[in-house]
Amino acid sequence: MSLSEILQDLPRLTEAERHELREVLEDYDPERERAWAQLAKERFRAIKAGERKTVDGDEVLAEGRKLAQKQAQQ
Repeated sequence: MSLSEILQDLPRLTEAERHELREVLEDYDPERERAWAQLAKERFRAIKAGERKTVDGDEVLAEGRKLAQKQAQQ
């Protein structure tokens, strides 16, 4: 979506949506974005090189649920 398209759509946003947009824009940190992009590139490179393995999303969620249940029982 181009900037001109965004500007055209602004009047259609609700007050809550405008507030949310302001928060997102105010919180934007280009250095943080660059750091995340660099981390993602490095992880992708490591996966492609066989230095890291991926874990299926369903496995991650199942493990998370187990840990949450265990934590709730304590």
